[in-house]
Amino acid sequence: MAGFDFPIGVPRAYAEKAGFGRFPDMLLCLGAGSWADFYNPAESPDEISLWRPFYPRAPGGTRKQQLVDALGLHSAAQLLRLCDRATNSRGSACEIFWTLGAKQVGRAAIHGWRNLLAPAVRDGLISIWPFDGDLDILLGSGKITVLEAYPAETYGHLGLPQGFGKEDRERRRNQASPILSWCQQNGVVCRADLSADIEDGFGAGDDAFDAVVGLLGLIEAVNNPTRCVLPQDSTVQNIEGWTLGTDPAAICQQSISMRGHRATRTGG
Repeated sequence: MAGFDFPIGVPRAYAEKAGFGRFPDMLLCLGAGSWADFYNPAESPDEISLWRPFYPRAPGGTRKQQLVDALGLHSAAQLLRLCDRATNSRGSACEIFWTLGAKQVGRAAIHGWRNLLAPAVRDGLISIWPFDGDLDILLGSGKITVLEAYPAETYGHLGLPQGFGKEDRERRRNQASPILSWCQQNGVVCRADLSADIEDGFGAGDDAFDAVVGLLGLIEAVNNPTRCVLPQDSTVQNIEGWTLGTDPAAICQQSISMRGHRATRTGG
């Protein structure tokens, strides 16, 4: 099992306009033919299109609304997948095609799709959850099973408080006790050097912190398959994908609330 902290899937509104019905099939089209510029972020709003949706290449007078308008969408919320929406335990993720700012995921998606997933799918080396089937079946298939691990989702599973401030080393250090306690309760034995890193807040950056949290999320999924529940939504299972451990019920409540809010504003 290999978990990656970048989006694996695209929003349904975009997929409908672009004519894609299944994300692994989409990966095989990108970067060639009419999709040759897909991975090349647009420099200006007039360069944005369904075939070149990532934006912007560089800062300077750029706004998300320019991306929304150029793709023919109604709001930035349509650039979020169902699993990207906020829940009671975490905020919403950033819009997939946006490539600017500390929270952006667009550049990671470009790198992960182009250099990792697409070649592996083309060579038949991997299965991707949930597009290729149920997790327990994929894990028994003999192939590498790839899925989307979202550390921000796993924080709450480990008992970390919402918004604890992972960017600060001292605040990461303060999370050592719940992390090590979770490991003990779930039969995870940490090597001495890993325990030391957890207790020390992982040095000067938060990348290693999130990598370990993401790994614990994978272990949780294997030990507790109820964490791998998906919505009964064919679009999620074919094109949008799902973040490991996300509670569909919590997402659906937020989604309904947001749709109602937009409808009220539109009607007004």
